[in-house]
Amino acid sequence: MKKNNYNFKKNPPKLSGKEIEKHKDFDQLLKQHQASGGDQGSGSSGAGISSTSIASIIIGIAAVVLVYFGPKIWNNSNQSILDIADRPYVDPPLEKIQAQFASFKMDASQGGIYEYGSGSKIIVPPNAFLDENGNEITGEINLKYREFHDFVDFFLSGIPMNYDSLGTNYLFESAGMMEINAMQQGKNLRVNPDKSIDVELVSLFNRSGDIPSFNIYQLDTLNKKWDYRGIDRIEEEVNPDLKVNQRPLTPEEVKLRDLDLQLKALDVAIEKEVAAADAKMPKSPEPQKPVRANKNSFGFDLEVEKNKFPDLAVYEKVKWQVMKVPSNQHFSKQIYEVEWDDAQIEKIEEQVYELTLTTSNRTEKFKVQPVLMGADYQKAMKEYTQKHIEYKQKFNARKLKLDEERAAIEKSKAAQRAKIKAEKKALEEELQRYRHGGDHRRLSEKIVARKIVNRFKIADMGVWNCDRPMPPNQKNCLAKFVDREGQQYIGNAVYHVDRRTNTVNKFYATGEDELRINVDSENLMWLVTQEGKIAIFNEEKFKQLDRTKLKETFTMDLVDQKINTEEDIRNLLRFN
Repeated sequence: MKKNNYNFKKNPPKLSGKEIEKHKDFDQLLKQHQASGGDQGSGSSGAGISSTSIASIIIGIAAVVLVYFGPKIWNNSNQSILDIADRPYVDPPLEKIQAQFASFKMDASQGGIYEYGSGSKIIVPPNAFLDENGNEITGEINLKYREFHDFVDFFLSGIPMNYDSLGTNYLFESAGMMEINAMQQGKNLRVNPDKSIDVELVSLFNRSGDIPSFNIYQLDTLNKKWDYRGIDRIEEEVNPDLKVNQRPLTPEEVKLRDLDLQLKALDVAIEKEVAAADAKMPKSPEPQKPVRANKNSFGFDLEVEKNKFPDLAVYEKVKWQVMKVPSNQHFSKQIYEVEWDDAQIEKIEEQVYELTLTTSNRTEKFKVQPVLMGADYQKAMKEYTQKHIEYKQKFNARKLKLDEERAAIEKSKAAQRAKIKAEKKALEEELQRYRHGGDHRRLSEKIVARKIVNRFKIADMGVWNCDRPMPPNQKNCLAKFVDREGQQYIGNAVYHVDRRTNTVNKFYATGEDELRINVDSENLMWLVTQEGKIAIFNEEKFKQLDRTKLKETFTMDLVDQKINTEEDIRNLLRFN
């Protein structure tokens, strides 16, 4: 009997990139092998691939495929459904339940102001849109807009709330998020780079202390990241509604809100009194520094009535130099060759004037500035230096007197401020006692619900977020997730929220996941099954966890009901 000479390679050499690409389609490779008589034994004299080399290729490709495709998403019956890396960056977990867009019809040439149901406003300037070729859009367009405000909105949208900076993964706490698009005849439009759209995004923010600062970020779906775009100019409404999410504010909430408003009103009163004192004090005008003529610039020698321009009366032999600004680019020497009938000069701002030259059939306008030459400039600079010294002395004396007025005004309000702050401190200490006593529900009820307006500009369509990056919580454990029968969830998207921060943390269950939580807050966690059902780990179960454990198994409670609407989701995903 002939001895088989199979050479099974358990650790084949690493394949090159070209070899990987060449053999990645295993089905095609097998067809080629079968077509070439690959079923023959190793002693065959045919030209086909030997069974020995097939075994080596199979083992080699298996090793490559496992590395190349990475981890899979599995359902809880261990059936592979999709690579985690291939999931869309914006991945709504329940496709049928999405925030609806509001549509606004507008004339692109005119722009307009459009108000959303929340009170938010979108201010669009005229000629703000371009087509894909960069042509300015005219005629009617359709503006589509929607908002996201809380963790349920963020969850349903599938928009990631993670932000990576220098290798550290942060979570975005949001003060409001919006998505805007513009279309004409079914084609997407973009914002004219010479224009920008103003947004006033109205939102509710729950916080007992001062409102922190937020930034503006734009979602880059192509590169799968958030791009920083600027500072969020947050303003709190002077008279916020007395309801939040259809729930009346508690008396404590109203009291804290009123105390904050009283402190703000006190600051406003102080500033008004300081402004009144400032208005009563004489103010010396700052002398204007003379400008030396540029020998390479065009200029005019004009006689002007100095009584109309008292700031020029101190100078002699003033020349008028043509400024180097875009509106003057068409100026040339030919201007001097024209016999102008009239010349008028008008002050626009400090040291900037508009010169108008006219004939019977022609008018030209140029921006000019008064300049001096040679000894005239030296003399003017000497006078300016002396006058500026005198001005600074008067300015500093006036500032000192105004500072004394402010100190006296603030002193007169000190007792009133101290009383308000004492009341506020007493309430805050009460909240602290609730925190240490574990009465989280009572604590969370005393958080002030405040209506805010986020003001910012956008220069592109898409998703924009008013956020602040939050570092991970310090308490962490290695988590795995199982159903009531102990069967493990692997590959499902898991969502975790902390009641005291307006965000949602999403990650995929892999069997041993790092979960960071704030143990002094209320926490809620859930996942979505392959059947589109919700499995929940509520805040009461979080309270029962052993805080000292480094590993934890989370038994998720499957909610066996159909989910058809956003209201269904909100009824399930709520803190008790």
